[in-house]
Amino acid sequence: MPELLVDPETNALLISKGIPFEASHRHFSHALAIHPLGTLHVDQGEKEKAIVRATVRQLIDEGSSAWVGYSFTWAASLAARAGYPDDAARLLTDFERAFVSRNGFHVNGDQTNSGLSNFTYRPFTLEGNFLFMDAIHEMYLQSFTGTLHIFPAVPDDWQDCAFEDLRAEGGFLVSASRGKGETASISITAIEDATLRLQNPFPGREPEANLPIQINGELLTAELKAGQTLKLE
Repeated sequence: MPELLVDPETNALLISKGIPFEASHRHFSHALAIHPLGTLHVDQGEKEKAIVRATVRQLIDEGSSAWVGYSFTWAASLAARAGYPDDAARLLTDFERAFVSRNGFHVNGDQTNSGLSNFTYRPFTLEGNFLFMDAIHEMYLQSFTGTLHIFPAVPDDWQDCAFEDLRAEGGFLVSASRGKGETASISITAIEDATLRLQNPFPGREPEANLPIQINGELLTAELKAGQTLKLE
């Protein structure tokens, strides 16, 4: 693949050659490599991490005046992948309070007229709600690189939270709980025979496990048979 075009002044992805992202817009197509494609991500190295974070920071900081409802949830997914959990949570809250009708429909325009968007109309579309669920998933669990990251983008004020049976790439069902701001327990079930690669969700210590695991730095691996469940604490 050819190299992605990067603005030498901001270190953010360009829209096209010589065309930087300079104004609020409802679409973030220039950031497709970050989400949903995942071909550019923070685990690739410091250079790539800096580009991801600069790109997402720029589109958030440009403001939401030309956004519609789905832009908020799309930006939340991008923020989760860039490592901006507080932004992700705030954007989801803004979406829920201003762009969703009483029956749960996403209506694109700002129904509160509070300045979150210049658009105040009510066209119903589906993608905003789908992206809301995706953003929550990205905050709780990421696996698109082949390595599972649990609670990778949870804000500090989510001190106590949990999820159950979220699907991870590679053929896994994942459940986890968090208490007092720290990961408490994890359960990973293999849907098929698979090698599990997991970023250690218990930083600085080796977790207790009910099955054999291998540890290399902060990477945990395990060979799981279909139906086996690895439990970590």
